[in-house]
Amino acid sequence: MKPPAARRTVSAGEERRNSRLRDRDRSQTLRGAFPKVEQIRIELTFSDPLHAAPSAQSFSFYPSARAFFRFACPCLDCDGEFDVGERVARLVASPGRATRTATVQQNCLGARARDRINGNRCPITLECNSTIFRCALSDALCRRALG
Repeated sequence: MKPPAARRTVSAGEERRNSRLRDRDRSQTLRGAFPKVEQIRIELTFSDPLHAAPSAQSFSFYPSARAFFRFACPCLDCDGEFDVGERVARLVASPGRATRTATVQQNCLGARARDRINGNRCPITLECNSTIFRCALSDALCRRALG
């Protein structure tokens, strides 16, 4: 008879990642949240005054994608994240052209593992460039075209 398998302890980082995945799975699709939007493109550029900056990241969201706009800090040992969901919603709600772009900056509010003891924040700054592409057709045609 085999002894029962030992339960593995989940780290705080794994729990944050699992929580973010659960939240993403529960979020609406882009089609449900923003019916008149064909695509949202988000470009994340990072800067770090103390070390080499992490690589830039780019995301494209289409109608069937989850309308979830929280991104983990790119530093592996940091517990922070960037939530640009509210800014994306404001951009979608803004009147105007079929294509709209906005750029915002945010500082990471997390801490790297080596800095948690002394209370220093992660030095990463995010520059987020968001572009929305609205459906240029009438409401009925747009719903049909986007499925």
